[in-house]
Amino acid sequence: MTKKSNKEVVINFLTTQILKGELKPGMPLRELHIAKELSLSQAPVREALRQMEGGGLVQYKPRCGSSVKCYTSEELLATYDVREALESFALTRCGAVIFEPEQKARLTEILNDFKVVQTINQFSEVDYKFHNAIVELSNNPLYCAVWRRNMNRLQIATTVKQVKLNLKETIREHIEMGELLLEGKIEEVNSHLEQHYKQLRNNFNGELV
Repeated sequence: MTKKSNKEVVINFLTTQILKGELKPGMPLRELHIAKELSLSQAPVREALRQMEGGGLVQYKPRCGSSVKCYTSEELLATYDVREALESFALTRCGAVIFEPEQKARLTEILNDFKVVQTINQFSEVDYKFHNAIVELSNNPLYCAVWRRNMNRLQIATTVKQVKLNLKETIREHIEMGELLLEGKIEEVNSHLEQHYKQLRNNFNGELV
């Protein structure tokens, strides 16, 4: 097993803290404090924060430094348009990829993860994996990179929390979509996806906390 670099250690630590909600949107990320907590120098911390900034988890402002990324309600609502367009297009390009054993096994694992979800935070993590898997069916690395540049787990987690969500019903809907996908019923999945995002837009709260 390859040993993680110090930068990767910092990224994994901060990402976990952010997604757990222990580091909330807008909270400052002080290089010296993080370095001391992890017994590292400031250099890998600085590198990690810059990389996380590119991934949409961290924001940087001159004279203020780095902090956990904050999204406006308008930005969060706009993600539905981006996600629906990208994922719908990916489904039309997946072809026979979905029937490959590796893809079917991965999707089945994600559906099993949905079945044990108990909290919104758990759901947002599995939700990210599910929709990311849909995009990867396009079998186009550049297209997948575009999706990931526009989506990240913090953004999705924050968006989920702004929706009047019936967790049990939403999980059922995702499992149903996944099962249809495993059967290769692409048009039906696309129809479900369209309804899914329509419902999310209608139920969006927009009150950031």
